[in-house]
Amino acid sequence: MSQKLKVLGENNPPHVVLFAGAFAGACEVFTTYPLDTIKTHMQVFPGKHKGMTAAAINVIQANGIRGLFFGLPASIAQVGGKVALRFTVFDQTQRIIGSKFQIPSHLNSLLSGLFAGAVEAVLWTTPTERIKIIQQNEAHIKQFKPQNTMQCLISVIQKQGIKGLYVGTVPTIYKQSASVGTRFWLYNIAKEYFSTSENQNTSIYFLRTFIIGGVVGGISTVFNHPFDVIKSRMQAEVCSNQNRKYKGTFSGLSLIVKEEGVLATMKGLSPRFARVAIAQAVTFAVYEGILIFAQSNSS
Repeated sequence: MSQKLKVLGENNPPHVVLFAGAFAGACEVFTTYPLDTIKTHMQVFPGKHKGMTAAAINVIQANGIRGLFFGLPASIAQVGGKVALRFTVFDQTQRIIGSKFQIPSHLNSLLSGLFAGAVEAVLWTTPTERIKIIQQNEAHIKQFKPQNTMQCLISVIQKQGIKGLYVGTVPTIYKQSASVGTRFWLYNIAKEYFSTSENQNTSIYFLRTFIIGGVVGGISTVFNHPFDVIKSRMQAEVCSNQNRKYKGTFSGLSLIVKEEGVLATMKGLSPRFARVAIAQAVTFAVYEGILIFAQSNSS
């Protein structure tokens, strides 16, 4: 049995899982945030940027390096919270399914991941992503003084009420559920396949964890990217519901295809692929490291 499967299979205390997820999520944000800003700009302003480099240059010319970090506090709260919630729900769901149903462990990982992704989308990701996208959207305005996270939150609620924070919930559920389910499923398959010994060199073990996390993270973006595009477009709109251009997930995707072509549904894939690959490499390595450290100090 591989060390990864042992880590997930152990009865790790919920507070340790929660902390490990939150800390791993925070590490992920600091490592990859500029790529997320570039991805959002390529999706929201498809005709303005010819590629990742051009998008980065345009943002920097407008507001300097700091423009790449508009919305960072919201993202720290968002990613730290959602990763903590994701691993906690995944861990608990996997235990429940494993105790009640005799199914293969890889299928258990897939189902638990799908459910964890949907839960995090509704409870955490949608409202925090909404604030982050609005703040990132402001980075193209030259010499713009950005709203802080609290100002942006209050502004949305004043204009649209609490429901304004949940614009884009449906595509976020599709995106997160597919992403998380795919990642845990492929990750456990890969870790089981490449783990050959329980007594592994620590450096090699974490290097393999980092690489596998990055590969499955990047692959997971390809399957759900159109949902990320429409989510970004919907969440970038700050107008009233009646004046929204994108009123629904599939009607919005149809409109994008009609006006811009099928390839427009894959806008921003390059920076998102790079960002998620790096992010998941960091997340899985840090998460596993904390759990193994906690287990070794509790034995």
